Amino acid sequence: MEALRFEPVGVQSDLGPIDLAGNPGYRIDPAKDDFYKRLIDLRSEVKAEQKAARRAGEDEKTARLGAEQLALKLCANATSYGIFVELNVAEQDKPQEVTCHGGDGGGFPTRVRNLEEPGKYFHPLLATLITGGARLMLAMAERLATDSGIEWAFCDTDSMALAKPEAMEKDDFWERAERVSGWFAPLNPYKNKEPLFKREDANFRVEEDKATDQLEPLYCFAISAKRYALFNLDEYER
Repeated sequence: MEALRFEPVGVQSDLGPIDLAGNPGYRIDPAKDDFYKRLIDLRSEVKAEQKAARRAGEDEKTARLGAEQLALKLCANATSYGIFVELNVAEQDKPQEVTCHGGDGGGFPTRVRNLEEPGKYFHPLLATLITGGARLMLAMAERLATDSGIEWAFCDTDSMALAKPEAMEKDDFWERAERVSGWFAPLNPYKNKEPLFKREDANFRVEEDKATDQLEPLYCFAISAKRYALFNLDEYER
């Protein structure tokens, strides 16, 4: 087994600060900011403002901030992964001869009808490290949960739904789940020190269309990747 380390060298001379969406409040300066950390920090700030606006009943402001935080999320996803794996398929009238490269570093000739043209920022090394880091985090969360005697229902990208064993008491389960979540706290690189694995709004009981601070057990219905739902049942089993 061999481990490789990749380190950045130098800084592009033509880099300059930008205002995302033309908003001076969303300025990112590559000379002092980590682009991706700054994006996530900005989104956390906007989401906090959106939550406050929702509680204050400011519907128009809530909708605007919701659109802004979604735009920041899409920007982070596209620039941290999407652009680095962009491949554009070019269909050919007849098969073309190409060189296929494998994991051993060698290549062999073959013929294909559809050619994959790398995008402008194609860089699979960066893309695989980003997704690999998320997979590693989920694998560690799974192991921590297993060692804590609790189970999990599903995971998706960078999140995991922990599940209570049937015979376990609720308070015991919550305590163990918090320990799993807390293990990742020192790894948080962002300004907002919320847990990387945190309770979602769906974990709290809703009364009269408002979320309370009371935890509510969830049911899970999972079919396959990206096809799942967490839900509650009311007193009428609805």
